[in-house]
Amino acid sequence: MKICFYYLEFILFLRYVELFFRILFQNPGIGKRSFRYRVEIGK
Repeated sequence: MKICFYYLEFILFLRYVELFFRILFQNPGIGKRSFRYRVEIGK
């Protein structure tokens, strides 16, 4: 159970890192990023 919990934490961490790098490099897919951000907030 703890392994699964740490795995979910790791996935969440990777998503924040991906979001950070997308904002940092200002990728052209801003609409896609905002959509994913709304989805994350919706959870």
